[in-house]
Amino acid sequence: MLSEVKLRNLHGDSWPAFRSLPMLTKLINKMKKYVEIPMESLERLNGGKFVEGSLRIDECTGKLTFRAYQRKTRMRAKDKTVLTLEHGWVKESAQRIKFFSSVKKELGITKVTKAMEREMKEAVRELKTEITVIGYRKDLRPQTLDNKK
Repeated sequence: MLSEVKLRNLHGDSWPAFRSLPMLTKLINKMKKYVEIPMESLERLNGGKFVEGSLRIDECTGKLTFRAYQRKTRMRAKDKTVLTLEHGWVKESAQRIKFFSSVKKELGITKVTKAMEREMKEAVRELKTEITVIGYRKDLRPQTLDNKK
């Protein structure tokens, strides 16, 4: 049987949750010694990966079982590079058009702002030409009261 001091060391700050020592020792004595883990989860653990899940007592067998969460990894499509700029790029994803510009601070604030403005104008010009070449794209037109669905 565990002493009260050992139990306090085991539980740290959560010790007040169990107010009486006999109640805690009854819980510890009733705990099962083996945990059933599905082979899929065990293979992932042996491979050095983390497995998130829940630990439950099975209602039918009364045994302690581990059930892994069925999480699926999201595969996101790569962004299409529309334009590569001198200090950045313009990319197009499924839902957004991304503009990135990175200029060294040592150029000074006026040169930095002019370089960023120049690249922004170049990016806008490229997007406009892309729209005219491809045609009128519904996904790039601004939402107004006329064309809202």
